[in-house]
Amino acid sequence: MAQAPSISNTQEFSLRATIAQLSETIRIRRLRRRLFTQALKELSQLSDRELHEIGTGRHAMRHLAWEHAVLNDH
Repeated sequence: MAQAPSISNTQEFSLRATIAQLSETIRIRRLRRRLFTQALKELSQLSDRELHEIGTGRHAMRHLAWEHAVLNDH
């Protein structure tokens, strides 16, 4: 009867590390998406005048929201 190949300790550690890294990547992406959506919603509620007063316009809202999400994802 053939035996199933065994997984070495280094392979098991590598697999666990890969799963942990993937889990962390997913967590960060979810957090960024939530921060992006929240920032975009808040910026969208500003008037054109208010946006101009802070030195931006509607054309830059997605960029600003994403920048906020990336800088605050920890």
